[in-house]
Amino acid sequence: MELLHSQRGCHCCGIEFDPSTAEQAEKKGFRVLRASIENGAGELLKLGPFDHVIFGDVLEHTVNPEKVLNETHQLLAPGGSIIVSLPNIVSLMSRLKILLGWWNYTDMGIMDRTHLRFFSYKSARQLMHDGGFEVERELFVSPLTFHGGRLLEPVQHFRPNLLANQFIFKASPLPISR
Repeated sequence: MELLHSQRGCHCCGIEFDPSTAEQAEKKGFRVLRASIENGAGELLKLGPFDHVIFGDVLEHTVNPEKVLNETHQLLAPGGSIIVSLPNIVSLMSRLKILLGWWNYTDMGIMDRTHLRFFSYKSARQLMHDGGFEVERELFVSPLTFHGGRLLEPVQHFRPNLLANQFIFKASPLPISR
């Protein structure tokens, strides 16, 4: 929120389940609802509508991410969009660890112990569709792009399931069929 506010002039508010993280954001002057995204959408309605809703490594921590996405439609202003970041459980490194029998939960990353859901590229795209969104743009993040920057972005598109650690989608609501 700090970067969006300072560099883009965005008016930001957040929803945060963890009290200490919420307090940190509030100390920086941001409005934060202390709730889970799974039960706080009603309160967010009072603050919206929003031009953009960002799920930065959030949906994999929810019991029903499809329902969360479906409820997000009512939060968006006309022409609004969402940005979703999801970890890739079938990345090359994850595959190797599982193949070698190293399924150990960690405090962060793809094997984060608080993840309730795991996604591949295909299942992540399916989640977006089932949640009522059309992906407009996608970005794949991995050590290749981290160390090689945008120059190596096209390589990621060749095999996103294998090479990407993270999927980032920009999506807009699907048209409502009548």
